[in-house]
Amino acid sequence: MSAVAPSDDRRLRGDRGQAFVVALVVMFTFTGAAAIWLARDVNQRVSDRSALQSVAFQAARSGAQQIDVGGLRGGTGEALVIDEGAAREAASETAELLASQYGLEARIIAQGYDNGRADTWAVTLALNADPGDNTDGSLSVTGVAHAEVGG
Repeated sequence: MSAVAPSDDRRLRGDRGQAFVVALVVMFTFTGAAAIWLARDVNQRVSDRSALQSVAFQAARSGAQQIDVGGLRGGTGEALVIDEGAAREAASETAELLASQYGLEARIIAQGYDNGRADTWAVTLALNADPGDNTDGSLSVTGVAHAEVGG
């Protein structure tokens, strides 16, 4: 019996060492997988923000191009004014078209004259926002465009 006892002790000590190594491998595997998932998630968020900013700016630009031509032709001497109804329609169409091309679930949560200036149009878009929710959703950006008469 004395010959059996030492071999059992050695075997048990070896098992504990293997369990420790397995635990370390599992821990590093989960840590590595979490780091990869986090990097991918952050990259997707940055990409979505960039695309959403581009869509918001182009929608604002489209809105700002809808100037009140009658006011310019009338020569009243008034400042350039954006036609609000036409600007809302143009900005909405542009935002919808570009968001679908980028594959974004974005919607306009606000648009109108920027700081009350009749020659500047602002559009705020939210990504993955609930319809009827006028908060910023999970991610929101604002694009602003200024209309100018140039030569």
